[in-house]
Amino acid sequence: MTREAARARVWDLPTRLFHWALAACVVMVIVSAHVGGSAMTWHMRFGYVIFTLLAFRLVWGFVGGRWSRFASFVDAPATIDTMGSRAIALAIAVLCAIGVAALASLDT
Repeated sequence: MTREAARARVWDLPTRLFHWALAACVVMVIVSAHVGGSAMTWHMRFGYVIFTLLAFRLVWGFVGGRWSRFASFVDAPATIDTMGSRAIALAIAVLCAIGVAALASLDT
């Protein structure tokens, strides 16, 4: 690993904590929904925590660190200069859309 690669930062600590907390809460929401009964109280609580986490991420996406801001997610179209990189970006967008659709279909 080169020295530059070792210094590369992708996300800051609040964003990393957000992702882990969101993943844990989603798992707990699914588990509590399957258990049912009195676990539905916890289902609602974890739902509120997820809402709060998403509200935090929305705010942090505008005021957070450089790598956490929404503006740094995608390069401007002017910076994509070759057809190959446009095709790759399009393929990634399509795969992401398929992934979102697949996750949405799991709620059956």
